[in-house]
Amino acid sequence: MEHVAPASEAAAPPPLSKKARKRAAREAQRLDEKRQKKEKNHTAARDRAAAAAAAARAADALLSDAERAENLRKAQQSRDERVRKREAEDAAFETLVAKGCRVVIDCGFENLMTDREARSSSQQIMYCYGANRRAERPARLLVVGLGGRQAASLNNVSGVASWRGASVDARPLEAACPDRASLVYLTAESETVLDAVDAATTYVIGGFVDRNRHKGATHAKAKALGVRTARLPIGDGGAIVLDKEASRVLAVNHVFELVVRAQSSAWAVAAECLPGSRRHGRKRKEP
Repeated sequence: MEHVAPASEAAAPPPLSKKARKRAAREAQRLDEKRQKKEKNHTAARDRAAAAAAAARAADALLSDAERAENLRKAQQSRDERVRKREAEDAAFETLVAKGCRVVIDCGFENLMTDREARSSSQQIMYCYGANRRAERPARLLVVGLGGRQAASLNNVSGVASWRGASVDARPLEAACPDRASLVYLTAESETVLDAVDAATTYVIGGFVDRNRHKGATHAKAKALGVRTARLPIGDGGAIVLDKEASRVLAVNHVFELVVRAQSSAWAVAAECLPGSRRHGRKRKEP
């Protein structure tokens, strides 16, 4: 009688190649080392907190009731002052944001990325927000199409909902920004050079990590949506000069910071935000 393999056997995936097994082993080792380091840091932080709490209790036991009450009053006063200062800084920041250009990060490319690339892209978006908070002239930041792995990764490391001068829209670009006439998609394949940043224009940046596997993806999307395109003045005599051996593919946060800085500075000055690896030939990996 002919042997019929069970369904579970018939559906078994093909064995991994030697190269794939090595790659999987390296990734598993990396994740395990990352987990061990995280646990070690957490343990050290708990030990420091416990030691500090014990020292505080010992010091408090030596105080009189009047001294203890005075310390509590000063601590509350200090907390109130920090809150007032933070509220004033937030209000001043949002006033500046309202005067800047709008920059949209389009996260509608998640299907093109691996898990690791999706995490990296989320980190770059977080860097965009940090750069905006530090900027002399911050922009109005809008993140669209954020969902899935990118949203989960961002929510794990940063309180996106509490970002000032920024908003998140899970809808795709075409739904979140229906006024396409005001949009300019920044893409390296464009024939138009972005000479200056205009506060009345909305600049769109593709929010994904591109390892040169999907060249032209943002340009193709812009054309399909009927959105104007432009490229940064890099190469061919442009104002931004990169090392001749450096990649022309910039991280999302680098493109964002260039645009934001260019609101108040010349492109050559704005380009100082780029890592030395791009300007002086010392190669490094993107975040």
